[in-house]
Amino acid sequence: MVIGKFILQRKLGQPLTITGDGRQTRDFTHVSDVVRANLLAMESKKVGHGEVMNIGAGSNITINKLAKLIGGHSKHIASRLEPKHTLADTALAFRFLGWKPKVKTEDGIKQLLREEGLV
Repeated sequence: MVIGKFILQRKLGQPLTITGDGRQTRDFTHVSDVVRANLLAMESKKVGHGEVMNIGAGSNITINKLAKLIGGHSKHIASRLEPKHTLADTALAFRFLGWKPKVKTEDGIKQLLREEGLV
């Protein structure tokens, strides 16, 4: 949700609102990687019996870094109860599907900014 919120705030000329100190990290996954994982699962003979796999970038970045990638001014607001760090363990997706992410977060953000006319 934060990427969409930051993009909207930038489009409206508002500061990007960073919750707390912004050092919390998130594992952002490009939609094309998620679609590819689902297609592989759909076609795979190795899955379909209740397996649960994480699909994620397998790396995380701080919210402060995300704000810098999106650009514009930012401001910090009060912290809230939320996980400090998230990071997907994609080992099962690789084992069952041969899947691993292809799109780096930085590249996905650059692409999104181009699509939104912000670069």
